Amino acid sequence: MTLTVSRVLGSQPESLGDAADRVALSAMAAEAGIANEKAGFVSLGASWAGSASTAAQARGAELLAKQEQYRATLLAMQQVLVDGSAALGEIRSQVAALVNGDLALFWIIADDGSVTPGPLLQDYAALSPVTELQVMLMALGLEREIRQLLAEFELADTRTADSLRSLTGGHSALPQADTAYLPEPKQPASQPDSQGGAPRTDPEPDPHAEARPPEPRPTSMPPPTEPEAAPPKVPPNTVPGPHDGDPRYRTGQTPTLAGTPGDSRRMQVSPGSSDRVRLQDNPPGYSGPAGPSRDAAWQSYLGQRSATASGAVTPGTVLPNPDAVSHPGLKTVGAAAKQQGISYAWGGGHLPGTPGVSRGWRNSNADASWTFDDQNRTGFDCSGLARFAASEGHGFDISANNIGNTVGQEAALTAAGGHGTRVPDSALMPGDLIYYGPPGASHHVVVYAGNGLVVEAEGSGIPVEVSPIELGEQHRNVRLDN
Repeated sequence: MTLTVSRVLGSQPESLGDAADRVALSAMAAEAGIANEKAGFVSLGASWAGSASTAAQARGAELLAKQEQYRATLLAMQQVLVDGSAALGEIRSQVAALVNGDLALFWIIADDGSVTPGPLLQDYAALSPVTELQVMLMALGLEREIRQLLAEFELADTRTADSLRSLTGGHSALPQADTAYLPEPKQPASQPDSQGGAPRTDPEPDPHAEARPPEPRPTSMPPPTEPEAAPPKVPPNTVPGPHDGDPRYRTGQTPTLAGTPGDSRRMQVSPGSSDRVRLQDNPPGYSGPAGPSRDAAWQSYLGQRSATASGAVTPGTVLPNPDAVSHPGLKTVGAAAKQQGISYAWGGGHLPGTPGVSRGWRNSNADASWTFDDQNRTGFDCSGLARFAASEGHGFDISANNIGNTVGQEAALTAAGGHGTRVPDSALMPGDLIYYGPPGASHHVVVYAGNGLVVEAEGSGIPVEVSPIELGEQHRNVRLDN
């Protein structure tokens, strides 16, 4: 079946990433079972000798080899799923950028990828034979690009499916997170009984085996050992980010980092800003437990400076780890700050229904997005970052049911029944959003972080970073519903 634009846009490559996580858990469980079996073989060899023992260990070695192969297959499956999720998500993002971006204002793009000029370009084409030819050639070029992406998506999908089939022998079931599809860990093929005598399981004892007298039962128990101190609880890492070990984005895409080798223009950090603000579980001076008291300590720490005065980024500046706090505003700040160093990408972060990094594109007018090749970058623009941070902190998509840019977000949040409330500068709290520009025509949004600082994706050529707040331009502040 030929792929269509709607099928690509409606696809869910991120589900492959979820499957990869389940397979990884199964591989870990298999590895634990293998370790247990190896330990059993060592114990068996030390406590039982003879031909029966040799036969039992040989059989156990065969079973162990099969388990090793099973684990290797799981790891190979995981890699196929990760690669497939990334490839399909990247292509879906490129199709969405062409179909849902500014091009949609000028072209009519059919589901099969064919392109015809919209009313504006039809009027332009009617001016002369030359303009008519120009429009026709542009339509053909755009159509060829879209259909090439559809073909690439189908090829990547087929390759992923074929690779999985070759690894699973045609079976489509994937291991579940609870390892329901894993074989039960096997006990060693033979095992001494509690007194060290003959084995109590198959194979049957060899009548010609060397006799082994039972070992005496211990007359006393070993002295109890002191219980080890429980390790400190470490918050789980659940918020996607650009660092090793961070969860993948639901978009299935991998962000471009500032200064990535191979960038045509290395991204630079603006003076007075920072891409190195550390995230911590506790604010300075607090050593209590997680929960409301930790949240209150963070609110107090981040409220030391009024939002009406610009703060300063210093080596001691810290912000909350989003997984260590529970207040939605604090989680929003932490989720935004965790994206520091990710490349700005015009249009990045706007995949329909899926917050997270995505491939950017060039503005319709030649600007910095052309200078820095945003169409080759995967990251966030300002409203894409605000959308992602809010979804992690509050659990809802501020770009749902609107056009998704700053204008659409602000209007939807502050409309009757929206999820936001306007607040004055004097009442700003961490996690509030600040929209810059005239009412109904905002052009930039930042996440207020407290102490006169914001987290923002400022523009092409500048990575996501923590910056001093600027309130000189016309703006409006929006607090999201908890």
